[in-house]
Amino acid sequence: MNWKKMAMPLLLAFSFAFLATGISTAAPAKATSKAPAPAPAAKLPGGSEGRSAFFVSLDWVKDNLKGIVLLDARPASLYSGGHVPGAVNAEWQSFSKMKGLPGSRGWATLLAPKSIAARIGALGIDGSRPVIVYGEPGSWGQEGFVALVLRMAGVSGVRILDGGWPAWRSAGLPVTKEVPRPQPRNFPMKAFREDMKATVEHIRERMNSAKLLDVRTVEEYRGARYFSEKRGGHIPGAILVPYNHLVGRDGFLLPEADLKALYEKAGILPEDEIIVYDTAGVRSAYATWVLLMLGYRNVRNYDASFHEWAGIPELSVETGDPGELPVLVSAQAKPSPAEPVSPDVKAPGLKPVPITVQPVAPVTTSPTGVQPASKDAVSLSADVKPQVLKPIPIIVQPVSPDLKPQDLKPIPIVVQPVSPVAKSPDLKPVAKPEVQGKPVVVPAKILALRWNREGKTVRAVLDLDRPIEPRVLLKPNLAELAFSAVPVTSMAGLPSPYGKDVSVVLVESLNETTLRFSHKAKGVKHFRLEKPYRYVIDFQF
Repeated sequence: MNWKKMAMPLLLAFSFAFLATGISTAAPAKATSKAPAPAPAAKLPGGSEGRSAFFVSLDWVKDNLKGIVLLDARPASLYSGGHVPGAVNAEWQSFSKMKGLPGSRGWATLLAPKSIAARIGALGIDGSRPVIVYGEPGSWGQEGFVALVLRMAGVSGVRILDGGWPAWRSAGLPVTKEVPRPQPRNFPMKAFREDMKATVEHIRERMNSAKLLDVRTVEEYRGARYFSEKRGGHIPGAILVPYNHLVGRDGFLLPEADLKALYEKAGILPEDEIIVYDTAGVRSAYATWVLLMLGYRNVRNYDASFHEWAGIPELSVETGDPGELPVLVSAQAKPSPAEPVSPDVKAPGLKPVPITVQPVAPVTTSPTGVQPASKDAVSLSADVKPQVLKPIPIIVQPVSPDLKPQDLKPIPIVVQPVSPVAKSPDLKPVAKPEVQGKPVVVPAKILALRWNREGKTVRAVLDLDRPIEPRVLLKPNLAELAFSAVPVTSMAGLPSPYGKDVSVVLVESLNETTLRFSHKAKGVKHFRLEKPYRYVIDFQF
């Protein structure tokens, strides 16, 4: 018998029977675990009015990260460099019409409500969880713009993280570069608050009744054009309260009482209709958010702002100084202006007041001494002219951010030496005065170099610890900023993230730092910002 021929059919039959039993010879597959259930929605701090209804603290966000929708309103370039874990990037431009050029009609105005609802849903927002927005306080106010749009769209539970990204970093909390993918939601928009938005037509109708609030810098108000505006200046009759006066140097919003006093001193009252504007409606949106927090009910943000206004030739534009700005000691800004020394003199431009002294009346002598003559005996001659004393200059601490306080030099103390010849029992040797050491001058510091790119502009921002002006040298493809300052150890922002277009080299000498920017830009603009102190240089391609 041929066993080999018989073994093959038996082997095949056994194999088919084994497979028929459904038993697999492969390794058992790992059981797929179900996705964890989402954490319950966080409960916001109590209160429907005041600070707690518009801002939340760092501690609250840290303890409720899993129960909120967290939005990072900073530019994408900063977001990609590091952000709070779980935060989704939401740039202000995503809610605006950005086609065309700045200054053209409709540029930077809000999208149609349906488009805004779609953008909100794409961020994973359906209204079931609180939405917390953060940015960099004192920078450009993007977090205020995003929060205001969400509020106008009817999103409940929108708050801004007080202190923002700087507070998170300063606390040493986790940072990531991982980009989450939010699950798109269907956001049901019931209505859109058009009454919180201003247009050119509305402003022209309300010019004589509403209060126009300009929140840009003093330089922009006077006529500086930093962002390619068609014209410089401000809307006629506008009141200036700079946006960066709302935030202290520590990056946190000022107390409510101080903010109310700031606006009331400027003539902005809760019963007024207020139209807020800046260059493109971003800083003004943050100011609008703060005014709503303070209880101002009738506030509108002009989203197209001065870019649009200056681009319409038939609309008037004014230039000039805004006068005295309201400054608070608690704002950690400049000291409050000194009280005027005369009712005829107003701060900050104090002028010496001439002092006129009447001639001395005739006097008569008496046995007891010299006494003034009687009232009847006083007679002023027409030929006697009052003596005019030279005015005494009065030095007042400047309140304008453009003025620098005068550095006072120490006054040397000279002691007349005692002659060794002239001796007297009543005189004691004069001790040699101690030589006073020179006052220690702490040099200014450059804290960081930050970068951003929007469209065809690369922006470099230098964070400073005090207001200092650099010596600027501009040449083709080269820009130098020389500061009388020293950089902090391991200064952030070096090298440039846009090295192909702009590179930078830092040269440090004794108490002086020079930053040399090599670039391919067609134009360069530079300017200073106040509180927090910054110097900005824009490379326009």
